[in-house]
Amino acid sequence: MFERSELLREKKHHIVNDKDKSVYFMLFDQENLSNNSFQVTSQVSLKGSYSTRSDVTLLINGLPLIHIELKKRGVEMKEAFNQI
Repeated sequence: MFERSELLREKKHHIVNDKDKSVYFMLFDQENLSNNSFQVTSQVSLKGSYSTRSDVTLLINGLPLIHIELKKRGVEMKEAFNQI
């Protein structure tokens, strides 16, 4: 998890595309937040080795970075952790 979060904090990323051309890009502009795209979605389903659905997801530049699991009052917090 720490290595992945480092990728988000790096200023520029470098890849070589299919035509052997170097491409530099930023995942998140920390200096000018208005250059980023922010979206809030509800009930997003993700499928990988197992399926999960979060109640609220915050996407920054199309990347799902924050997942929020909503619970009724009185439900233990560990139940939300177990669902995520």
